[in-house]
Amino acid sequence: MLISDVRIFLAVHATGGLSAAARQLDIAPMQVSRRLAALEEELGVRLFHRTTRSVSLTAEGDALLPYAQTMSEAEESAIGEF
Repeated sequence: MLISDVRIFLAVHATGGLSAAARQLDIAPMQVSRRLAALEEELGVRLFHRTTRSVSLTAEGDALLPYAQTMSEAEESAIGEF
C-alpha cells in the first residue's frame, strides 16, 4: 500500500469528491481516480460509493479510515523528525 494512495483516499473523504481532492492535491482528476482504483484493487474492496454528484464511504472505507489517518500522521511525524 502506497502512502500516496492513502493520502488520496483521505483527500477524497475530506473533500467529498474526486475532482475536489485532485484540486487539493494539485494533481489531475484522472490520477486520483486511477490511484483510488489501484488501492481498491490492492485491498480487494470498494472504498467509496460513487455517484455523479458525490462520494461516500462504504463500510470497508469507513473501517480503513482510522488506519489511513494513523498512517498519514505517522508519516508526517517521521518527516518532521528529519
